[in-house]
Amino acid sequence: TVQDPCRGVTTQGGQAGFLNNVSDINSGVVPSTLGDGIAVACIQDPAIAARVTAEGAMVLTQPEIQGVSGFNGGALSGGFELEAETADTLTAGFVWNPSFLAGLSLSIDYYDIEIDDGIGTLGRQLSLDRCYADGAYNANSEFCQGIIRWDGGPTVGAIQYSNLFQQNLSTISTSGIDVQASYVFDLPGTIGTLDLALTYGNLLEYEIVPYEGADVAVYDGEIGLFEHEALLGIVYSRPNLQVAWSTQYMSSGVLENEGYWGGQEIGSQMFHDLQARIGLGDMTTVVLGVDNLTDEYVETGFSVPGAATGHNTIPDVYDPLGRRYYAGVRFEF
Repeated sequence: TVQDPCRGVTTQGGQAGFLNNVSDINSGVVPSTLGDGIAVACIQDPAIAARVTAEGAMVLTQPEIQGVSGFNGGALSGGFELEAETADTLTAGFVWNPSFLAGLSLSIDYYDIEIDDGIGTLGRQLSLDRCYADGAYNANSEFCQGIIRWDGGPTVGAIQYSNLFQQNLSTISTSGIDVQASYVFDLPGTIGTLDLALTYGNLLEYEIVPYEGADVAVYDGEIGLFEHEALLGIVYSRPNLQVAWSTQYMSSGVLENEGYWGGQEIGSQMFHDLQARIGLGDMTTVVLGVDNLTDEYVETGFSVPGAATGHNTIPDVYDPLGRRYYAGVRFEF
């Protein structure tokens, strides 16, 4: 579904403007719209100009409004030739394995990445709005090429297709710090070994300029692009027994930094998993486990756009099932 920004466009005294009622050709012109940039751009479209010349204004019928279709296609089908995305990447870090503490390893890395000519598509409504936004219609622009209007007959000027094609559009910038640490050591006596592993990420920036001339969209701090995220693993081992505990941490996040969903925040979350592997002789291993041990389920409290049906959570980020158990036996022969 798209809303044609040129609906109701007309002319008066040689100037383009819009009707008081876009559905009523006899409703008169809104004086303040005469010379409006959108109206001017609309009239520059030959198909729309033909409709206005024939009927006095572009008043769309219900079939014309509801009959818009469109294709999703590759670049060449839309007349665009894609170029390779390019990136400027800076990474710096170090690894530390101290001699005085055998079994300890620590690495810290900083990254700063900027991608130009990012490949993507423009939304259908965005393409329409931008195609006629600045008072200078250009049929070959990245915004207008996917918009096909009827060029003759009683439907002249109405949208026939609103297509989406792959284009080199965006600039993506991100930076952050990653930390990895591990420590393996023997416990006193012969009771086994302990393996500790920590992975931590601090996202400093994640910004996208979706197309040239657009405002910067800031995504860092949104759900799925958390400022802080960590995974801690603890593994206890001894002959014929291994017990592993893992904890995932995600800092608080908002659904959107800006826009309709701005301000909808979910607090920090932690999820715990536990698994045991028990050896029964040399050929048999029993596996027992519990995922989401503390039965965490993140109730969003609001409808989430794009969330999988049946979930009142964000299942690609948070565990959608709650506590669950599993068991297995592995035989080697």
